[in-house]
Amino acid sequence: MQPFAFAKVVVLNELGELLALQRDPNDFNRPGQWDIPGGEVEAGEDLIQAACRETFEEAGLSFSNSELQLVYGTSAVNPKGSITWVFFVARVSGRPAAVLSSEHTDYAWLTVPAFLERCEYDLHKQMLAYLLANRLLEQPSAAQ
Repeated sequence: MQPFAFAKVVVLNELGELLALQRDPNDFNRPGQWDIPGGEVEAGEDLIQAACRETFEEAGLSFSNSELQLVYGTSAVNPKGSITWVFFVARVSGRPAAVLSSEHTDYAWLTVPAFLERCEYDLHKQMLAYLLANRLLEQPSAAQ
């Protein structure tokens, strides 16, 4: 059984909005659904490197390793193998324009409730419920 790892990034602005990407309607995996930046960890890459690379490839946003906060992880086994997902939060100012890859057709800055209304993927719903319950989406205080 082959292990797979995926690194995803909740890009969050000071208004509490997250960057949502709409997957291409011809995508083999969740076509047309709303998503967050991220993807499979490549050989020789650590989780943070993959998260930074995928966010740049999919949305044109650059982050350094120190700008990502690990906030959630989960794993499962399915017929394809053992899969691990890790989620980071990265913070931005304002609503920077996304430069989309061919994997996505649109983007929007959405409040978490608005994203959850569009989101069809249970994993993202579970992750965001955890982040909300543990207050991990709140702005850090100035003292931190």
